Amino acid sequence: TDHAQRGEFVEWIMEQQQVDADFSNKIIFSGAAHFHPNGLVNRQNCRIWGSENPRVIVEK
Repeated sequence: TDHAQRGEFVEWIMEQQQVDADFSNKIIFSGAAHFHPNGLVNRQNCRIWGSENPRVIVEK
């Protein structure tokens, strides 16, 4: 996975935001996701995929 790259990207974004408080308003996002520095996620637009199918039927 790319956890290290994601971490580096977040650190870079946070640094840019400290240098220019209007930095995040200059980014053009192509999706409908909302990013918040406090960790809140807009659940309306967030999809979390599990490792198992929650609707699987097992007959005994």
